[in-house]
Amino acid sequence: EALDRFEFETSRNFYEKALTLNPDDDMLLLELSDLLLQIDQPTRASELLRRSIEINPKRGPSKFLYLAQLCEGQASLDLYLSGLQILKRDIDGNVASEELKKQFCSCCCALTELYMTDLCFEKDAEMKIQNFLDEAMRYDVGDPDIHQAMASFKLSQNQPETAVKYAIESYHRLMKQKEENDFYLLDYESRLSLVKNLIELGHLNVSCYEFGANVLIDLIYENDQDLETLLLAGDIFLKFVPPEFSTAKFYYKKAEKLAEKCKERFSKSRGTDDFDEIMKGFEEQANFLKERFDFISKNYASSEENESDGEYSETSSNEMETD
Repeated sequence: EALDRFEFETSRNFYEKALTLNPDDDMLLLELSDLLLQIDQPTRASELLRRSIEINPKRGPSKFLYLAQLCEGQASLDLYLSGLQILKRDIDGNVASEELKKQFCSCCCALTELYMTDLCFEKDAEMKIQNFLDEAMRYDVGDPDIHQAMASFKLSQNQPETAVKYAIESYHRLMKQKEENDFYLLDYESRLSLVKNLIELGHLNVSCYEFGANVLIDLIYENDQDLETLLLAGDIFLKFVPPEFSTAKFYYKKAEKLAEKCKERFSKSRGTDDFDEIMKGFEEQANFLKERFDFISKNYASSEENESDGEYSETSSNEMETD
């Protein structure tokens, strides 16, 4: 009940008391570690997850998947593969379980991400990614993450025409989930990755820009202190056909204010490692935004003039490349 009311500290106290009475309950350890991850205590959560696996390594795939997210490289891979093995066994014993299939697909997607980042130089990495994605497709229950992972993979293979189909399908699945649940089930970072893919693929289908903007606006609503999303919002509205100059300027202005605030805060940390490099980064951002504002000023007035004549002289947003 306390968890349902989002009373995390109260819930934690109940779990800790229960754990003193049942210190070897592997599922209790798993549930408490899940709660600790929600309140940003990964170190303690990691300890409990390792203890849960030690007590019963054959039950509860989630313990392996949670711990894998806290590790890197080969350690993460081994944990994901252990979790995947348990999921396969459980699915074979309960074919109708949609939740197990969702976990299985998420695990396969996490493995593809691992092989595209930490383990990208491993032998046969590309083949392993394709195999994991094919396995995920076998148990596809309509979640957006499989198609998002496939879009990223096809982009890495320089197959944008195939990637755009997967990215658009991922977007439609994401919106369907939001409509059915009144909130997003896909995590923040995965949605941000989808936005980046949609922007990269917009030249093949301009609808991608609108789709990406829809997701971005919600990301900014969730966290308006993320400089990257504000800059991406400015970029994406410049790519609209016709470009939405005023909206792009609005988000660039928000990015400028946030960057200035971050720079002022960081400037008090003089003497720390990488201080000069980070301050240089702030200057580069300021120059980038100045170029954007100059571009908008040059083109915004002329676009308004053309619109008032009932025509629009297309101003290419590619006139200035976006990052």
